[in-house]
Parts: sequence; C-alpha cells; structure tokens
Amino acid sequence: MVIVYMFDHSGAVASKPFNYHQQPEQFCAVISQLASDNAQSIGFDLTMFSEGTSTRIRTCESNEDGSLKECLYTIKERLFMFPSLNGRGTICWLTSGSNDPESLFVVKDAWIAPEELAGRESEGSLLYHAKSKGVIMGVAQVRHFEEVHCGPGVSDLDTVLRNRRAERTSPDNIKLDRVHTRIVMETYGKTLDQFLTRKELLLAFS
Repeated sequence: MVIVYMFDHSGAVASKPFNYHQQPEQFCAVISQLASDNAQSIGFDLTMFSEGTSTRIRTCESNEDGSLKECLYTIKERLFMFPSLNGRGTICWLTSGSNDPESLFVVKDAWIAPEELAGRESEGSLLYHAKSKGVIMGVAQVRHFEEVHCGPGVSDLDTVLRNRRAERTSPDNIKLDRVHTRIVMETYGKTLDQFLTRKELLLAFS
C-alpha cells in the first residue's frame, strides 16, 4: 500500500491508500512526479534559490514607466517564523540588496485569503498610503509589495490549491486557499526580541 503526503503553505495532506500492484499506473505517476527535475513541479518556491553560499529572494518590482524589473535580495538572517507552523503564516528575513551588500531590508512573506472582505485593504497598500503622506516616525517604509507569481502567466499566482494541483475542489476547500504575498521594507529600529528594558518594549508597541 502507498500513501502520498504533500506539504504546502497550509500544512500537510495525505492521499487515500492505494495498492501499487493493483494500480501500477497510479504508482508510476507518483514516482515520475517525485523524480522530476522541475523544481516547481515538486512544490519548491522558485522565487527563492541558492547561489553559491548565499540564499536569494527574487522579486518583480515596477519601473517608473510601469514595466517590471527583477530584483534580488540576499538573506542575511531569519528574523521571525512561527516555531510550530513552518511554512504557514508569516516569515520575515533580514536581507541586503544584490548591488549593495551594506544595505538592509526586511522581506516579509505571508499567506492571505484570496477573497476580498468589504472595506479591507492590503498591508502593502496601507504602507504605500502612509509613505505617500510622509508618515515616517513609527512606520516601516515600504519599498515593494507583490502577490507572488509561480509562473509566466499574469494570473499564475502562488496559492495553496495550485500547489496541491487541485483542479477540482469543494467550496469548503476553497475557503482554505491562501495567496502568497511579499513585502520589502526598509529596516526600522530593532526587532522586538532585542529590547533591554520594559520601557523599550512598550515604546516599540506604541
């Protein structure tokens, strides 16, 4: 008997057990997929990759004329990740720009529900609005915000259901879908776990 487990942004799912003697074609399909040299086919995020001894994050940022340019950020350290839910929720990295190793940026990845709630605005749009109004004190300055795409198509967003190859799914499962988002911000102050006094911690939240 064979059970296939798949891990994505929302956790893990398992297939129904099947007998590889009675269903050899199904077994061959699973093995051939797992043996693929296509990183996207086996579930890897192509916007993060190793280059020598460094790990880089790829973003598609807008030029002034509206066209897109590829920008790379080098990961220096992981700032935050929920310890018991790897790959789910929010994760933040401290990075540098590829052309300036001394520069510092925070890259924040999160997975949000695809449906829009009435009156809700994205975190990226709120940060852009604050920046346009000249709000600097106490607000991280956004450099870039995007919904991460996992392919060449305009609508080829990185989502949980797409990672599971779920072409047909129930309405209940659709509610579980999540869209991969990414924000690049300029660093501001220290991380919350580096406070020296209670006053510093309170000021960080104010």
